[in-house]
Amino acid sequence: MMSNLKKYIDLIERVSKGDILPREFEIDFYHPYMDDKNADRYDENYQDFFDLICEKLDTTSTKIDIESREYGWITYEEFLDWLIEQYTIFQKYRNKQ
Repeated sequence: MMSNLKKYIDLIERVSKGDILPREFEIDFYHPYMDDKNADRYDENYQDFFDLICEKLDTTSTKIDIESREYGWITYEEFLDWLIEQYTIFQKYRNKQ
């Protein structure tokens, strides 16, 4: 059975490869992670990265008006670009440890 940590990483990899859509990723990642009673047991780097993803999803939507854009809201397409970039950085960091 796959641990929740591995499930979260698998979801990140799947959305990064285009296997699932960003909106589907949000559904499968956001609340399961936020409700995960074991999340505080994960390595601090994973916690920080997953928290950052959730924070970014908090300001992600399908349609962004000018005012929302000024407050930092992004589209799902922009979220995906951001996630791929951040995951690449995270992997490089993890590989150096």
